[in-house]
Amino acid sequence: MRILLAAAVILGVSGAAWAQEGKREGERKNKEASIGLKDIDTNGDGRAQVSELQAAIARLSGNREGAEKKRERREEGSIELQAVDANKDGRATLPELQSALEKAREGGERKEEGKKKRD
Repeated sequence: MRILLAAAVILGVSGAAWAQEGKREGERKNKEASIGLKDIDTNGDGRAQVSELQAAIARLSGNREGAEKKRERREEGSIELQAVDANKDGRATLPELQSALEKAREGGERKEEGKKKRD
């Protein structure tokens, strides 16, 4: 009888531990990779330039080569840093960065068009 009771206790504890580990594994899978807004703004101007967004996307994607490239900054589009964080959690996910990059590129195209009209 003691053996059956001990076996039941061991199985119960093992099952609970296994279930808890499964829950943690699921939480890790559901959590999206993200980057802090301050880490995006490498020049500290409070805006996210196209090149900064591209570097952040490269870091989140695991593409270190793209993150390490430093290009000469020409006049490029940008958006307010806070506009990158669509859900206002203080971090930017890959989809938020991709959306912000699209908006920043559009802003850069408008700047170029405005310049050409003035010339």
